Amino acid sequence: WGRYVIAIFLIGMVFSSSRIYFDSEFAKEDWRGAAKKIESLQLPVGVSDPESPLALSPYISPIYSIARDGRELSDLASKTPFVFVMRSPLDSIHAFSKSEPFDPLKDGSPFFIQWVKDNPSIPIQVYRFTGLALVVIRK
Repeated sequence: WGRYVIAIFLIGMVFSSSRIYFDSEFAKEDWRGAAKKIESLQLPVGVSDPESPLALSPYISPIYSIARDGRELSDLASKTPFVFVMRSPLDSIHAFSKSEPFDPLKDGSPFFIQWVKDNPSIPIQVYRFTGLALVVIRK
């Protein structure tokens, strides 16, 4: 009976852990896809939090500027066109993310949403990925 119990236990463990790889509920943030897009845009990179450079560092190594409020974001926007990386504010960098793409114009940081409202003449382009988004800001 011991072998049957162990076999049933192992089958249950394999089934349960396989969900991490195949169930969309457990999708992780798509840093690899975002890095490929950043490379194709060939623009400087700004981030909204200090954890994003850590997540991007295995894929690309550009110079990052951190903008944590509307003033810092305006300073970046005045210098040059750039890519602003935003993570879903509800997700930790190590946690599982939602499987649907993150929309920074609706669910983004309050300072970013307010900045977009305050600067309607500045063109932006949004590329959405699972758990994060790239916002290209051109002046």
